[in-house]
Amino acid sequence: MKKNEGVTVIAQVENADLSTLIWLNNLVSKSNIIKKAFLVCRELSIEAHTQDDLLDDLDVITNHDSCLDEYEYNPSNDLLVISPFITITDDAINTARTLAYERPEIGSVSPVCFECEDKQLPDCFWGLSKYIATEADRVTAQFLYLKSEAVLPLRTRLRFMDFIPPHIEGLLKDMTILGYKCIVCDELVLTAPISSQDLKQEDFYRNVELQQKIHNKRKNLLYVIQADFRTDASNNIGGTQLHVKDLVSAARREYNVFVAVRNHEFLQVTAYLPHDILTFKFYIGLAPAYPEFYNTKQSNAFETILKGFQIDLIHVHHTYTLASDVFFLAKNMGIPVVLTLHDFYYLCPTIKMFDKNGRCCIGKDSDDVCRDCLKHVMGITPEMAYMKYWRDHSRKILHLCDILLTPSENAKNIIGKYFPDILDKIRVVEHGYDGVYDALKCDIAPELSSEFKCNIEKIDKNNGYCISVEGWAYVYGRDNSGARILVEATDSQNDTIYIPAYRYERQDVARDSKEYLKSGFQAYLPQHCFADGEVKVKPIVEVDGSRYCGPNCQSVHYHSSRDQNLNMAFIGGLNPAKGSGEIFNIITQGPSDVNWFIFGGIDDPRLAKLKIKNLVKTNFYQRDELQTYLDLHSIDVICILSLWPETFCYTLSEAVAYKRPVIVTDIGALGERTKAMGCGWTVSLQNITEEVLQIVNRIKDKGKEFEVKKTTVEQIQLRSLSDMNAVYSKLYFSLLKKERCMREYDSKALYLSWEKPKKDGENQKNRQITAEEYQNYIVQLEQEIERIKISRSYKIAQILSKIWSKFNFLRRIRG
Repeated sequence: MKKNEGVTVIAQVENADLSTLIWLNNLVSKSNIIKKAFLVCRELSIEAHTQDDLLDDLDVITNHDSCLDEYEYNPSNDLLVISPFITITDDAINTARTLAYERPEIGSVSPVCFECEDKQLPDCFWGLSKYIATEADRVTAQFLYLKSEAVLPLRTRLRFMDFIPPHIEGLLKDMTILGYKCIVCDELVLTAPISSQDLKQEDFYRNVELQQKIHNKRKNLLYVIQADFRTDASNNIGGTQLHVKDLVSAARREYNVFVAVRNHEFLQVTAYLPHDILTFKFYIGLAPAYPEFYNTKQSNAFETILKGFQIDLIHVHHTYTLASDVFFLAKNMGIPVVLTLHDFYYLCPTIKMFDKNGRCCIGKDSDDVCRDCLKHVMGITPEMAYMKYWRDHSRKILHLCDILLTPSENAKNIIGKYFPDILDKIRVVEHGYDGVYDALKCDIAPELSSEFKCNIEKIDKNNGYCISVEGWAYVYGRDNSGARILVEATDSQNDTIYIPAYRYERQDVARDSKEYLKSGFQAYLPQHCFADGEVKVKPIVEVDGSRYCGPNCQSVHYHSSRDQNLNMAFIGGLNPAKGSGEIFNIITQGPSDVNWFIFGGIDDPRLAKLKIKNLVKTNFYQRDELQTYLDLHSIDVICILSLWPETFCYTLSEAVAYKRPVIVTDIGALGERTKAMGCGWTVSLQNITEEVLQIVNRIKDKGKEFEVKKTTVEQIQLRSLSDMNAVYSKLYFSLLKKERCMREYDSKALYLSWEKPKKDGENQKNRQITAEEYQNYIVQLEQEIERIKISRSYKIAQILSKIWSKFNFLRRIRG
């Protein structure tokens, strides 16, 4: 800070009188800092002898074109520009001066300026940040502290006119060119006696509002996760995401909850506050090709997050695609850390502990096996002892955590075998699940809206066991990114049901508008829910709890199926690790009098292309739609055939919650929990297809063996969410410190990262789709082409094309 230097005051007013001079005279005489004062005015209404009685170091300037150098101006003094009749104390001047010399780039300091006294900030706000900075063009000219070294280069041309609005904006612009910035200080609050609308700092006021929302005397929790559960996230339905969503819903009642997740090149933080949900984005660059141990950009982002949001406790659920800096930062700041081990990522970066041949290698891995596998799976050179480095680093992370959690004893035992030194730190807390019932009630009537846009492009009776309805729909002028699309179906007896539809991206419909990107839909009419005859169908879009539709509908002739076949379903995302290869074999080799259903995404080309008459594939679904799918299609049994030892398995909880017996692989928590609950059958990993088909053939007539399992599962009560959340609440309370150690932070960094609510008329920025989304879109197009090629109209068109070609050829020959 600058020492032993004075301040020169420039007070500017349109017309001055005796009261103005008395005010300025008292200000100077009572200050130990102000060494000189200039009163700049256009007219002075005062007797000449009165002016002679004033202090020697107070000059009245009526010629605005006068240069400062013409008067007794000490260039080593800082300048303070003020308006008359505001109260200025030495404490206020010292506060401004301290901030001005805190960093070399600060050239001037301005206070918070309010128009009226009723707009005051609460006392608890002060001191949360060292300062709130804004670099807006406009500042308050009622109190502006200018550092001498920032003004010195402009000294030779400075006139008193330069300190009067609006000329002072030119002075500040010149200072900006010289590399200096104007900072608004949150420790200086000035109540303006007159309207100062042109001098308001909009960014500052919005920042004040933001800080007040965040710092509300609650404790602050930070969740770190590999993928978000938000409806607008591309990968939001995994077990880890669903678990964190349940935790956030409960914790938000007591705490401010912040969820950090990678979103392409940003670290995205969603703040779940008592009355607001805010989004922040911090640039960290694209995810690397290989896992990182440390990353400077991520470390800086997490440091801003931990300090700016005053985080009291961190609960890490996954750091896939993220480095481990957050653990080390938390340790340095004294923030307690809880880590839930949802899989085996810290044992092996391939996550599921599969070898290169797709077999589970837990307890069978060795240095040579791991080197060979990592080269095949991740392209890591076998000359590098990568697995040793990985596990050594993981051990450091696990030791940094205060508490480690797993959702099952099986997972705890597996991790404990690899890290026996941390086994005592691991606690088992089973996930809770309540189920989501009656999500698609018919009592919410759709509203007829002129803003509703849709097109049913195809109704296909030949697409497997059910009638498929495809097209696109959205509500114009609304953000449809988190919407739900339903198909309303009404039969000849006026019975109506709502059928959930799978949404997919339609670039041709959206035309680069993010709000309408996922407007494509496909839904399947159940085979037995309607009376025979015409069924009227039309799409419905549900946005923010309201449903919208258009006036038009299409009809399809419906014939209800009367079969009593066993209905078998596979639920959740299916990939090789989830047994997609075995599922393909089971469906293709299974009895023809069993109906097969796949509810969920398919990441297996062979299974995705499979088409047989008794197979229905609905693709991805929202969590609260599963019961509707199971009920509409009268599902009897659910198969879950994971090839790796899952640590919990939410799909098993979903099956039991909706009272369906299961067939599962006898591995990990899946086999452990199924046996403990007696809710179904287990099959060995070595003979999945054969053993599943043996069970299916035994129960397809729904006899005694099936009824026993059905009765058992109907009586099971899963651990509730309230029970689970009570455990976490107690756990958090035991780790949280009674008194928070306040951390200084730069609130400007938070403000700039905040995704501010858009004003009316602002255009949405075009969103760049990811490689994964682009690939999914290509797959959708390929599937559409395949559907076209097998259609009757396409075959007729091919025949007509050949006939037309021959006709043209003959016509050319004949001239």
